[in-house]
Amino acid sequence: MLRYATGSHLANTTSIGAVDLTSGAEKTVLEDAAQPAILPTGDLLFLRDKSLYLVEFNAATLSTRGEPRLVVPGIQFNSSSRSGQYATGGSRLVYMAGSGASTESETVVEWRGIAGDTRLLMKDPDTYRDIRFSPDGRRLAYSAFPRDAASTDLWVYDLTRDVRNRLAGGPTAEWRPVWSKDGRFIVFSELPGGMKRIRADGSGQPEQLTPSRTVTQVAVSLSSDGKYLAYHEYEQKQLADIWILPLEPRAAPFRFFSSAANDTLPVFSPDGRWIAYVSDESGGSELYVRPFPGADAKWRVSSSGTLDEHAWSRDGTRLFFRSGDGQRLMAARVTAANGTLEIERAAPLLDLRSEDYPEMSFWGGLSASPDDRGFALVKYADQVVGDRGRIVMMLDWIDSVKSGSTGPRRR
Repeated sequence: MLRYATGSHLANTTSIGAVDLTSGAEKTVLEDAAQPAILPTGDLLFLRDKSLYLVEFNAATLSTRGEPRLVVPGIQFNSSSRSGQYATGGSRLVYMAGSGASTESETVVEWRGIAGDTRLLMKDPDTYRDIRFSPDGRRLAYSAFPRDAASTDLWVYDLTRDVRNRLAGGPTAEWRPVWSKDGRFIVFSELPGGMKRIRADGSGQPEQLTPSRTVTQVAVSLSSDGKYLAYHEYEQKQLADIWILPLEPRAAPFRFFSSAANDTLPVFSPDGRWIAYVSDESGGSELYVRPFPGADAKWRVSSSGTLDEHAWSRDGTRLFFRSGDGQRLMAARVTAANGTLEIERAAPLLDLRSEDYPEMSFWGGLSASPDDRGFALVKYADQVVGDRGRIVMMLDWIDSVKSGSTGPRRR
């Protein structure tokens, strides 16, 4: 006689097993399934791919019969515990409505236009990181965690054709894509493994730019003439420094400047004469600008902190960044004259809810469009599904699901 069912997670697969307490026999009942519940009818309710299914179950043989039937196409799901938000008792089923996206880590990519227009650029929930518009605005490069993997792969998504192409992947982490000005190449970081350059169409083999090292190198920006790559480098428990790698002609990398602070995320201005970067020299993360190649002066841009990415406007007259509390996208006007900068007080450009948009840190969750009309933003998937968070109760649902009708009553 069946007494209970259990779920297990082994070798990156989840299965449901049953135990006969009379004989002690154990048997796998369903593969690719989790969180089982035995119903009063003897049927088995279970979770698969973040949706609820029902299948007939034979307690005597510890086996199922027939094909599982879909009960709810998407419920709220916790990726770390692999559990869905549902409960059942008698003829009632209660669940938290959702799209099947993880409530913890899965995201989508949203377009936020300066004119107020909003739409989804990438609507399928995933673990998007490091989003970067191509120079023509028709593609997005990004990194993402493959399912059940601990490291990221590098992808390019064609916005016009809805086609995605994996550029690099494997046991190492491929991340931080940086487009060349002509859109033909992408520089990226590999951990461990230094930095590499690959054709944006995926052809050919990656070119090693820096050797594998124990430090982490974070590719951030290419100068518009393609001669220099700006990146920051850090080692565990050490301060981060900004470095420059000359590419044309190839030469040894050099430290941009030295300080007693964490200096990260160096972004070249469109004319290549300035680098905007983040430093915690004041005690919190703030946005600064220094001249390039000489870094003998600096100007502070933000007044109350900054999060994640920042970007120059196409003409180099504005700097965009996220406010320190995560609630606004800011813009600061920048004027260069006689080798110096005049920076106006930053003003809000777009309102953001910090609970909607994750703090991505070095992963990068913001990309300015090449035409300055808006931004691509990484957004939590559960914030774009209007039904998400609603509690639904289904009454007298089992017979209707088994018969294939659409009659379960919902409240």
